[in-house]
Amino acid sequence: MPLLRGVRRAGAAALDIAWTAAGQVDGYWEAGLWPWDWASGALLVIEAGGVVTGYAGNPWKPGTKNLLAANPILHNKLLESIQNARYKAGFQIAK
Repeated sequence: MPLLRGVRRAGAAALDIAWTAAGQVDGYWEAGLWPWDWASGALLVIEAGGVVTGYAGNPWKPGTKNLLAANPILHNKLLESIQNARYKAGFQIAK
């Protein structure tokens, strides 16, 4: 949280990711949803030039248990922050 200005949620993962693709928010991350919750938004981000991965940093594909979508400038910093926070909390990075 110290790296963020705020966290916003629209209540629908597809909309949150679409806002990332449109540049209205800088990034989106979440774990535990279904591929149909993320797939359309992930495609929008990729087509807009953004980066979409799982928390392990591998390209996201349906079946990946978590998702991080962001612009290319911010993606690696968010990924590192998520990985560090999960490590400190005792979580393994899901592949």
